[in-house]
Amino acid sequence: MKDLILKTAKEVNNIVSGSVDDIVAFNYLPCVISYVKYDDGNIGCGGCAAVYKGMGEEKIPLDLFNALNNLDIAGKDAYEVITELIKKEEMLFNSIAISTLSALSYKLLSKDFLEKEEYRVDERANFALNMSCFGDLVGNGKMIDKMMLWQLLALHTGHFHT
Repeated sequence: MKDLILKTAKEVNNIVSGSVDDIVAFNYLPCVISYVKYDDGNIGCGGCAAVYKGMGEEKIPLDLFNALNNLDIAGKDAYEVITELIKKEEMLFNSIAISTLSALSYKLLSKDFLEKEEYRVDERANFALNMSCFGDLVGNGKMIDKMMLWQLLALHTGHFHT
């Protein structure tokens, strides 16, 4: 699995690059969400299912909180973060790597990119005030406010937010 992720990350990085903008790990929701800021200023979002130590507790254990804080990955090259974290043997770090790869590849699903690759794109209206988990690029290349998503989720879950 590790080899497949590393190979995919390399292929995606040959097409698009960016830096880690944010990571959200939840206490009660079994997932990790990553945001990548592309070189052109747009932001992509990706997620990965994750079950890791400390889940379900009232708050994230201090050792896990410190491990996440000590990653110091905000602003670092997304490809480098993916290749570093996927080599660790812990589910949480592997999930961060996979969600970051998902966020990096998010741009490959944009209308502009797909049409440039000669795909036909039919756009459809978003549901419920654009509250889909992965959002859309809107306005001046900004993604729908990610803070809104995690604030809504935080009403019912514990979470870690870098």
